[in-house]
Amino acid sequence: MRKKVCVILVVALAVLCGVPFWAQKGEDTPLQKKAKALKKHLENKGFTVNEGQFLPLNAVEWYCSGFLYSCNMNNAGAPYNIVHPPPPPEGNYGTDTPFPSFRMRRDEAVVLVGPTPPKCTYYSYALFLWYRWDQAQGRTRKLFDTLGQPLNRFLLNTGGSDFDKNIVLTFTSDKKVDKDVREAARDAGFPEDVLNTYVVPSSGLNTNQALDSASDSMVIVQRTALVTGPKNAEDPIILRVTPTSPTPAPSSSPSPPPSSGCAARERPRWTGSPRSRRSARASWPVIRGEPPRSTRPSSTWSRAPSPSRAGSTRWAIRATPPTWGPRRTSSWPTIRRIS
Repeated sequence: MRKKVCVILVVALAVLCGVPFWAQKGEDTPLQKKAKALKKHLENKGFTVNEGQFLPLNAVEWYCSGFLYSCNMNNAGAPYNIVHPPPPPEGNYGTDTPFPSFRMRRDEAVVLVGPTPPKCTYYSYALFLWYRWDQAQGRTRKLFDTLGQPLNRFLLNTGGSDFDKNIVLTFTSDKKVDKDVREAARDAGFPEDVLNTYVVPSSGLNTNQALDSASDSMVIVQRTALVTGPKNAEDPIILRVTPTSPTPAPSSSPSPPPSSGCAARERPRWTGSPRSRRSARASWPVIRGEPPRSTRPSSTWSRAPSPSRAGSTRWAIRATPPTWGPRRTSSWPTIRRIS
């Protein structure tokens, strides 16, 4: 009898010890299933795909602990996150600081797959040039300069609400890689209206087909302001997409990009006479305040003065679509005075 009890206890203990392992494996969430399918489709296209991290960034805490020597003008109390890709397949080339920056070939892509931030006033994704090799000084120097216009909640394709929506956001200089990522995302079940591209200007990036210690280092930051919604159930999944063999340079030559953000509904720059421009401008919509997304033009809008501020100047902000190629200013908004 005593032997039977011992056997039962041993079996029960083994089962209890095994439960946490099985529970950790669990069943994949819908997002994880789609991300795995995306990775599989990309691998079938000849890419090496590795997973990175989505890290919270507390600049004040990192500065106080000696991890950073500057808070980089971050807003205290505002949530920031860092997109940290894994090292490239050919090896890890770190920078002079432990900050989670990365280097990327022109034919590579970093892909964010997952939810946008919870309900808040503002959020955006921005790519920064972090450190660059200075040949004259024989060392890397911190530049901390943006490599294009941030993609914010008013420009992103989210397939509906701005908040807590699964998107696919690709950072790349190579239009062929971007096309392959989009095709793989569609095959994995992501709809077209959640696919986005942040075009990395190839001429603004010092890098090589094979990365080395002289290549530029970059940082991708998600900035959020005045969050009022609950925390997301899942963090975005970060993928580094690398062609098995380097892609020839012409793949990153200037060319119109696929529709991204507001690109599908852009107004061209006005090239007519001033009189015809004034008459055309009179028919343009003037949006007061912050109307619902469905009624707000995504390419052109104006801030109209309140009745108590009669005579004040109005400004129209016309966002231009990102373009492939060297002109980094081509993706910046054009701001012009209209009264």
